Amino acid sequence: MPDSASITWQQRDAGRAPAAIRNGQESKWSATMGELLRAARSVTLISRAGAEVLLGQLQSVHGSTWTGSVLKAAPGAEHIKLNTTVQFDENDVQGATI
Repeated sequence: MPDSASITWQQRDAGRAPAAIRNGQESKWSATMGELLRAARSVTLISRAGAEVLLGQLQSVHGSTWTGSVLKAAPGAEHIKLNTTVQFDENDVQGATI
């Protein structure tokens, strides 16, 4: 299993806001990423291999760096084990469920 800091995530396209999902409805998030992550129950990241990974139990580490516990990993992300705490940057977040 890789060290959580060594996992590489695909960054969100520049200029594209992450999707905020509330009650099953997707919308753009207009506040800061930090505010979105503090409000989120879970976030979706995409591994370097293109597999979606769902994280919960989000915690700020410092600056734009966060950690979260892996709740679900799509096929192609088998190296990322469930319940593992992984590290990510705010720019890696594709969407958040609030």
